[in-house]
Amino acid sequence: MQIYKLVHPESRLGTDHVEGFQKRIGQTFFFKTQTDRKKFTCEQREELLSEYKGQPYPSLHRRQELAERMNMSPRSIQIWFQNKRQRAAMKKSTWK
Repeated sequence: MQIYKLVHPESRLGTDHVEGFQKRIGQTFFFKTQTDRKKFTCEQREELLSEYKGQPYPSLHRRQELAERMNMSPRSIQIWFQNKRQRAAMKKSTWK
């Protein structure tokens, strides 16, 4: 992830529109660029889903094992499990 420093060189007063957001001129702003989404392959999704059915809250050690096996980061595995639990909870609450 890259971080850029944004400074308006000309004006000291007023506002400026940058990246769809209104910024005060004369101040320094920092913003992050958007990173690419990580997409899981069908095989990876199937493996994660079977793991989720057995244990929806995998331990750190288990997440690390999955990440190594699937050539991904443990953080992306953690995010997948968090999202899956949230989707399951939302689906359950809408059926009441």
